[in-house]
Amino acid sequence: MVEFGLEPDAVSYQIMIGKYCKDHKVDCALMLLNNMIQCNVSPSVHSYTALIAALYKENRLAEVDVLYNKMLDNGLVPDHVLFFTLVNNHPRGSEITLACTFLRAIAKNGCGINLSNIPSTTSQKVTTNIISDIDHLLGEIVARNLSLANVAFNIYMIALCLGGKLDSALLAWTRWQAFLFSLHCQLITL
Repeated sequence: MVEFGLEPDAVSYQIMIGKYCKDHKVDCALMLLNNMIQCNVSPSVHSYTALIAALYKENRLAEVDVLYNKMLDNGLVPDHVLFFTLVNNHPRGSEITLACTFLRAIAKNGCGINLSNIPSTTSQKVTTNIISDIDHLLGEIVARNLSLANVAFNIYMIALCLGGKLDSALLAWTRWQAFLFSLHCQLITL
């Protein structure tokens, strides 16, 4: 391609990264991602998803975390495919942390995400500080945008259920319904 004077674009890079990942050449795909960034071509969530899935297959979990955080730092918000990839492959016990980072990404970037099919097959103990962190993030998102708050609330409920905190999930549901009712009453009085 370069021989003919053409520079690869984001789609070309994405295809090559996907092919390298499929062929179990993850290091080549990572080099290509770095080259892409150096050439001022912004990687997409799809490129990161392919790389993260390939790293999981090779059990390179530390690199998954680094790559995932790099993606978030670049302002990309994970889509539902990446979220499923993370939840299905990450060591059990990390689902709450993933949900929390997902909430941070939504709070930071203000994007809506379809999470209608999230599985909730795992249970674990959740530390109070993570729950309060999620609760705080939910409050920030609610203050900014109601449609984002709906997405964030779904993530929050998933995190609580995955963490085995059903009592907290029911309490959160009650609080959410009260919030929506008060918002509805405010709109009627306007």
